[in-house]
Amino acid sequence: LHNPVDRDAVRSGASAAEKVPGKKCFRFVSVGRLEEQKGFDRLGAACRYLAQEGFSFHLWILGEGPERKTLERMIAEGNLQGRISLLGQLENPYPYVKAADWLGCSSRSEGDSTVISESLILGTPVAATLCSGVREQLGDGEFGLIAENHLLGLYRALEDILTGKADRRDYCGRALRGGSRFDLDGQMNAVKELFEETR
Repeated sequence: LHNPVDRDAVRSGASAAEKVPGKKCFRFVSVGRLEEQKGFDRLGAACRYLAQEGFSFHLWILGEGPERKTLERMIAEGNLQGRISLLGQLENPYPYVKAADWLGCSSRSEGDSTVISESLILGTPVAATLCSGVREQLGDGEFGLIAENHLLGLYRALEDILTGKADRRDYCGRALRGGSRFDLDGQMNAVKELFEETR
């Protein structure tokens, strides 16, 4: 059984009037605490290589943490100010997740990622590095793109997305199908049924 998510609350938050910038290019979003475990350093490195190859995109990183200064320095040294924005911790991140073309999860390790479930619920395709829980959440690749858990694997996944090899429209449909599995009412009913079976 998956961790339940309040689907209505997520969708309601996504529709809130937030000042999401107008779209000028392909947009990625990533959400999480700015710490080594979340792998934002290698996500930034992958973006640097993609920028050098001439791909047009922008990455929003939502979250706060001890790695902020490191990431700010990486962005400055890589001349990525026009490619990566550190937006800090937002009370309501859902409008950005909804507005993005893809969500990237670059974690070195992870349990059950809430942001992956929320992104699927919103129909935003997910590309995630392979770590604990990701295969289950993404249905072994049925509901999202699973990358090898290293910089090159992450880079290849993002490249497939930007070249169209991983078709966004196809993965939007996959995301919605996958997100339906996390509905709060459905999961709670499944838990009740499980307890009734064990009596």
